Amino acid sequence: MVSHNAVEIREKYRIIGSLIGTMPLHPRQNDSHGLPLILSDEEVRTLHSINVIEMIEQSFPTTIKNDPKLLKHYDDSMKKFREESRQKFMEERREQIISNLDKIVVGKLKKAQLQLEGNDLEQYRNKILDEMISNIREPTDKDLEDRVQFHIQSQYRQFKLEKTIQLPSLEPYSLAELKFLTFHHFWSLGYYLTNGLKFGAHFLVYDNDPILFHAKFIVFCCPTANEFERFEQRMIQAYGRLGKNVRKNVIIVHYEQTDSGDDHKGKIRFEHIRWNPMLFTEEQQHHHDNSNDNS
Repeated sequence: MVSHNAVEIREKYRIIGSLIGTMPLHPRQNDSHGLPLILSDEEVRTLHSINVIEMIEQSFPTTIKNDPKLLKHYDDSMKKFREESRQKFMEERREQIISNLDKIVVGKLKKAQLQLEGNDLEQYRNKILDEMISNIREPTDKDLEDRVQFHIQSQYRQFKLEKTIQLPSLEPYSLAELKFLTFHHFWSLGYYLTNGLKFGAHFLVYDNDPILFHAKFIVFCCPTANEFERFEQRMIQAYGRLGKNVRKNVIIVHYEQTDSGDDHKGKIRFEHIRWNPMLFTEEQQHHHDNSNDNS
């Protein structure tokens, strides 16, 4: 996915994805990420459902291994990469010299015990600049080893076979299906959604672009009645406290059930958890009322 595609699906279709690449200028850090952009299953299915994308399967033909065209393409690509790296090295070295030129000139004047002003100083400065730029050495192989090559699109795509495929169906009443239904529900209402792993949930839901806004909802999906019941018994207090502490609404999503216990096909139910430790249970409330009556 190239950069303008990533921007388009974010701005036009509210699909965020996750950047998993490194920054070209700072490849050995993980504070900031860049392309490629990976989409979740829910994001892919949403874009596919509105005919924004199509699924393509790529493969190399069995006869490609010793194809002279492929080998030549590889050699040409490496030569081009080395030449671009060499030019970039020279350009960066030139920028370093220019940015530090004032310090270099001061040091040379001090060493030569010279005091220059006006045009004389400017001429001396230009002379030093020309000398240093002309003496920039050619990069060695070791210098070029630090260069990292990024391919936003496959450079061998022209040699691959492509065919359109369909997305596999989701298993009924599975977590994958419930997550997609949940994602599509909020997305169709105009919200933005991202992965909710940082809060131990499935989704974070935003009113607007996550770069500009904090999440409004923390969404957790329970695909089975047993899991939802277990969640109510064991986790509801933890998520209630979590929502209160981070000032977000916690939503639990599960399949809607009939009185007989059967699931309604495709129908989901949303439960909102609001934590208020000052509320009494029925037994505590009864005891509290009796205490007030006796006082």
